[in-house]
Amino acid sequence: MRSFFKTFFASLLALIVFTLLVFFFLTALIPSKGKPRIEANSVLVLNLGQHYAEQAIQNPLGILSSEQEDIPGLYDVIRLLQRAKTDKKISGIYIIANTNSNGFAASEEIRNALLDFKTSGKFILAHGDVITQKAYGVANVADKIY
Repeated sequence: MRSFFKTFFASLLALIVFTLLVFFFLTALIPSKGKPRIEANSVLVLNLGQHYAEQAIQNPLGILSSEQEDIPGLYDVIRLLQRAKTDKKISGIYIIANTNSNGFAASEEIRNALLDFKTSGKFILAHGDVITQKAYGVANVADKIY
């Protein structure tokens, strides 16, 4: 009976050590998402082709794949535009206005936030190869459309 417990606890200890080693190894492999650095005279890019849902869509496995990133929600986009208005490091906004996959209400919210941003005196530029009517409804806030 003594040899059974000796073998059992040795196996249990080996299992715990192996689990801890695998945990620390996988933790070291997963890249950490830090806070993005914003340099002076940065330009905020707003892609209207991206669908911004009401709430942010969190991808729990997004850490493991570098292709798919978390998509901000509409609320987050509006808050970022409001914060960019007073941020001294942001010099303007560049809008990619090929298509607009957002609904009319979401587009109106983004447009109003851009109008509010425009009162700061910073530039807004828009570009699109083929601009749809819904994308133009948001992009016409820009100082210039290319």
